[in-house]
Amino acid sequence: MLEQNLKTFKDISSLRKVHKDLEEEMHQTYEDINNKINTHMEEQNNKYDAFIKTINDILEKII
Repeated sequence: MLEQNLKTFKDISSLRKVHKDLEEEMHQTYEDINNKINTHMEEQNNKYDAFIKTINDILEKII
């Protein structure tokens, strides 16, 4: 009985560690995806800003 309890305890401890590792990996994956999205949005905003500036420069020359 004691051996079975010890085995069960070890199994539960192992599962807790696996669970914690999975949570950390999921959190890191979320952070990575979030950073990629933010970087992409920043790049797109910079392109949009450059496009608007070009349009404004052209309009200033015409007017």
